[in-house]
Amino acid sequence: MTTWLPNLVGSVAIWHLAADLNRPSLMGGRLLVPELDGPASLPTTVRWHVADYLPLDDARTAHPQDAEAAIEAFRSALRKLDAELESPTSGFTRFREAFSVPDLSAEDCYFFDPKSKQLRVANWGATPRSQGARSIAVHTAARFPQAEKRRGGGASGSPRASDTGATGGAVRGRLGAGIGAVLLLLLGIGAFVYLRVLRTPTANVGPPPSAPGALPTPAATPA
Repeated sequence: MTTWLPNLVGSVAIWHLAADLNRPSLMGGRLLVPELDGPASLPTTVRWHVADYLPLDDARTAHPQDAEAAIEAFRSALRKLDAELESPTSGFTRFREAFSVPDLSAEDCYFFDPKSKQLRVANWGATPRSQGARSIAVHTAARFPQAEKRRGGGASGSPRASDTGATGGAVRGRLGAGIGAVLLLLLGIGAFVYLRVLRTPTANVGPPPSAPGALPTPAATPA
């Protein structure tokens, strides 16, 4: 199973907004809430509790009509969320680029709730941890409906993330943290060099003192 890490805005993981984004007027509880070990911005373990749900592929076989209706309702909820993220008066605007959802074909991401007949999504607002899984496509709230409809609602073979409007929030957040760490390291090295080298007093170097009782060296006589 691929582990995903949350996208960050500054040092804040977008998963912190799960309760707000899950309001009935937005995603209506369709965003699963992870259980984390370690710091929220860089968890060591991410657990999604999906025991009561069916994987989407299984739901499409067992409940084809309900599953397709749930997918369409999910698209509709994403449209509402996209409008909220784009609104200049929304408190969520700065998280717009950090929000994403995996492609419908991504494994272990979409689940069908037989009781509510809703589609629920894990690994939203996140990026795969391993380099090998970076080919998994993710979509912004604005592009998911169009991208999935063009592909017939989950055809096999994911397009590249860069072709589907994948978010760069996590990459930029971690890149910024890395650059900051490098700058701090360089600053520390510079301070060390300054204190240990440039600030070290230089001893006055002169001719060695004459030995006791030694005769003075006669001056050279011009030829």
